[in-house]
Parts: sequence; C-alpha cells; structure tokens
Amino acid sequence: MRAHASREEAKKNWDALRAEPEWKKGAGESEVNGKILAKVDSVFMEAADYSPIKESGVQSPYRFSARRVIL
Repeated sequence: MRAHASREEAKKNWDALRAEPEWKKGAGESEVNGKILAKVDSVFMEAADYSPIKESGVQSPYRFSARRVIL
C-alpha cells in the first residue's frame, strides 16, 4: 500500500516504479518461464473518520492505493 497526494500522482508514481531499471530486471527475471500474474487491480482509498491519521488532528492530503494481484 502506498500513499499518494492524488490519483494523478498515484499513476505517475506507479509509472515511475515500472520504469526503474532494477524493477524491469526483476520483473523480467520473474517471468522467464511465463507470466506469473493474470491481472493487477488498483484500489483507491481515503482514511476513515476514525483513522489514526484523522484522529491525530493532522490534515493528511494523502489518498492510498493498494494493488491486488491475481495469480
């Protein structure tokens, strides 16, 4: 799970991760014998009213995204 300032920022961050040479190398090596993932879903969430993030009194500009991986 990662925190992002907006959905646009989340897309930018995930695109940057996928562009990193080390990530590309690891992804390629993990798929030597074929694809290991059938699908990846992105889910965007905001902190609930009772979340410690909100209870702390600190205004958090963040939205959270999680990736669900389907094998």
